[in-house]
Amino acid sequence: MSTGLPTANEELLERSVAHAVQLERYKAGVARRVVGLLNDTEERLTEQLASRLQAVEDTGGYDTGRETTERIAGLLSEVRTLRAGAYAAISSTLQEEAASFAAYEARWQAALLEETLIVDVSIAAPTAEVLEAAVFSRPFNGALFETWVGGMEPADLARIERTIQAGVVEGRTTQQIVRDLVSGDGALEGSRRGAEAVARTALNHVATQAREEVYRANEDLVREVRWVSTLDGRTTLLCASRDGHTFPVRGGPRPPAHWRCRSTTIPVIDGVRLVGDRPTVRDTRDRRNREIDFRAEAKAKAGEAWKDMTEKERGAAVKRVRERWAKENIGSAPKGLSYEDWLRRQPTSFQDEVLGPARGRLFRDGGLRLGSFTDASGKTLTLDALRATEAAAFKKAQL
Repeated sequence: MSTGLPTANEELLERSVAHAVQLERYKAGVARRVVGLLNDTEERLTEQLASRLQAVEDTGGYDTGRETTERIAGLLSEVRTLRAGAYAAISSTLQEEAASFAAYEARWQAALLEETLIVDVSIAAPTAEVLEAAVFSRPFNGALFETWVGGMEPADLARIERTIQAGVVEGRTTQQIVRDLVSGDGALEGSRRGAEAVARTALNHVATQAREEVYRANEDLVREVRWVSTLDGRTTLLCASRDGHTFPVRGGPRPPAHWRCRSTTIPVIDGVRLVGDRPTVRDTRDRRNREIDFRAEAKAKAGEAWKDMTEKERGAAVKRVRERWAKENIGSAPKGLSYEDWLRRQPTSFQDEVLGPARGRLFRDGGLRLGSFTDASGKTLTLDALRATEAAAFKKAQL
């Protein structure tokens, strides 16, 4: 007879999913601090570049030989000096955050196990030395923590150099070159996105390794590790195909599976089927782009009246659009439901938005599972490569 109380695994998943939401907020906050350190140098950087480029332009411009190369090298030397402090601060920030966050996450995971288990057992916690070795000595996305953090500065300089060289070759003015650097898709924005990606991904790695050490220290209780992906339209095919799968404590893949990965892991205690609900979002946009679209929709609906509305009235109009979207797109799914099964329950239009029209038809009509769309390394297969191995599915889907 059911008691109506959640099993240990049900409680573990429910609390872990809620915790993962908080971790995303924490990662976003650290990423903002990291980007802020770069932004602090941007005004001086653009001023210096504009001044140096204008001086060269005023004295006859760039030639096509050695002198141009030397002048660009001089510019980059100044850029390197200016940005060095920012990247040193970023490196220090991420190193310190990683160490303290690993300790926090390990404590949280150990406490969760202790509070969740019905029996009175002692949960082992990893030492600071073990956590540090796990975080800094195990690679993610093919390289170590130190390598990814240290690689941001040379990548930043390379972007700036390419922009300047392209501007010189194309005969662009100083103002045009500087505008290319600071534009929405320019070199400096690329460096901000790169820094944000490293920060978010590195902290996912830290959280995963901290949990992993708790699992390893309690192998007599933790039987397996369950992969948990976010149920929304931004989840990659790789993470979607792994959602709900379980792996040995010391084997199998772990997040981050890719840059900005939001997947997490939970310990499996007794392997019982999970029931209950987990949150879902039927949208492929991130929060920032949704808010831009909500405001645009509210403005379009208001028409000419928009220009006469107060900011409070505009905010209320945007809120109405947001609330309607939430009612239509935010929901819940059973905890034991995998991403693949959840996606099969969604409208055809959403499946096509997530997978693309061709893969959507293969998913619905060709009988292919999400795991079929990626290779062993997790890379999404091209349709030609997929056709070579899944010809019958293409025929079944009439593609």
